[in-house]
Amino acid sequence: MFNKIAFVSYSISDMKRSVDFYQSTLGFQLLFQVDEWAEFMIGDQRFAIRQTCEAIQQNAAMLHLETDNIEDAIARLQAQGVAIHQTVKSHDYGKLAAFLDPDGNLIGLYEAPRPTGSQSK
Repeated sequence: MFNKIAFVSYSISDMKRSVDFYQSTLGFQLLFQVDEWAEFMIGDQRFAIRQTCEAIQQNAAMLHLETDNIEDAIARLQAQGVAIHQTVKSHDYGKLAAFLDPDGNLIGLYEAPRPTGSQSK
């Protein structure tokens, strides 16, 4: 029925500010921008933002970005003034943290567990 998720999008209030955040701060590759819509690539996935004049409902969905070093990613984001929502928490299934975009959309960070002992063979 479905092949894959085509893209994830967030509603935002200020296109210029948000394009700058996702492109410059997070390093997403801007594919195109038209009127109230912009699309980016992150790895082999598409991510979009849509400017709206409606009230933005924060945290209706959550984008998670995978990283090899979550502590380094959080430090880099903090150095750029990004609001950290949740500090790094370690679990059996990996490490999680979260930060906010300029409109308060929650973005998660995920670091997969590293294989140890017999799992790494």
